[in-house]
Amino acid sequence: MPKVLALVNQKGGVGKSTLSVHLAIVLAVQGFRTLFIDADPQANSTYSLGIDASEEACLQLFVDRKNIKSPPIQTAEVLSGVRLDVIPAWITMGLIERWPDIKSAPDPKVVTDRLQQAIAARDYDWIIVDGPPHLGYWNQVVLNLADRALVPVPQAGNYPLVGLMQMASTIDSVRMRDNHRLQLLGVVSTMVDKRTQMGRTALERVKIFAEHIHTFQTQIPHATAIEWAQSQKGTNLFATGRDEPVAVSIVNLMEEVKQRWQQSVETR
Repeated sequence: MPKVLALVNQKGGVGKSTLSVHLAIVLAVQGFRTLFIDADPQANSTYSLGIDASEEACLQLFVDRKNIKSPPIQTAEVLSGVRLDVIPAWITMGLIERWPDIKSAPDPKVVTDRLQQAIAARDYDWIIVDGPPHLGYWNQVVLNLADRALVPVPQAGNYPLVGLMQMASTIDSVRMRDNHRLQLLGVVSTMVDKRTQMGRTALERVKIFAEHIHTFQTQIPHATAIEWAQSQKGTNLFATGRDEPVAVSIVNLMEEVKQRWQQSVETR
């Protein structure tokens, strides 16, 4: 069975899509058979991976169709000789959140079941999911699919920390009601600028605010290298600047995720 890691935060602009894409690339580079699922209707991850999606070939198919023998998987060449399978997003996925469209939508658990059945035979080691920036329909699909959730939280202010507690409560609710496998793996500080006092204390602030939630030691720095890597469709940090501190930090975070995952399995 693949390990399914979802990056979730109902607040937008926290670095979730950037982080999820690059964690998936790290796994692919390391030789793991990896599937990336873009569950964010903004489809930023799909764009950054160079995927040409459409309304007829995206995650929405699992809402619209009961039997999907050939899932809408495309393959991105993220580095020379390194490929990553992708189920893309498309902006029309957001329509399902509207009334009355959501009234006729299948239960999110049904969509999750269809997705799991469609990809079961592909023998992935890891599935990385980029969740949506809200607590709606697609968030429920993502949390029903995931084994573990990782919440990126930017350094700025207390609003992201309040959002973290809301997300933690949502994860607890989904685990008790629908998905007993689901665990909050932890929170990672993103967009950290250690030139500022807030940046230097970002990790400590998260630990104090959410003392019962595991906080990863690795912090993801704010970096113009990210904007440069995202300036063109199909580019990424490891293609444009793999030695940049932000790229190194993402590699380190993935190793910490693996260690934490193993610990969570051993202590269950």
